[in-house]
Amino acid sequence: MLKVCIEEVNVGNKPHNHFTKLGWANIVEKFNKATNLRYEYKQFRNMWDSLKKEWQLWAKLIGKDTCLGWDGEKKTIAASDEWWEPKIQHMHHLKIQDNMKDSTQE
Repeated sequence: MLKVCIEEVNVGNKPHNHFTKLGWANIVEKFNKATNLRYEYKQFRNMWDSLKKEWQLWAKLIGKDTCLGWDGEKKTIAASDEWWEPKIQHMHHLKIQDNMKDSTQE
C-alpha cells in the first residue's frame, strides 16, 4: 500500500495534507489490481490514518527525547534502561488506575 501511496504523492495527487479524490481512486485501483484483492476506499483510509498515527508517535519519540536512537538491525527504538524505567513505571501506574476503575464499575 505504501508503495502505491508514494507513487500518488510523486505524481501530485497529495498536494497538501490529504490525497485528492483521484489519488485515493488510483490507490484503490492500483493496489487491488496488483494484489488481486478487493479493498474499498474506507479500508485504505483507515489503514492510512492508523499508519499516520504510528508515524507521528515514532517521530515524536525520536525527535523530542534525547538519548533515543534507532536500532536498524532490530527495527526498534534504541534507548537506555535509564530512559525506559520512568516510562515503564508510568505505564504500570496507568494500568493500576485502570484496574481500580474497572473494579468500581462491577
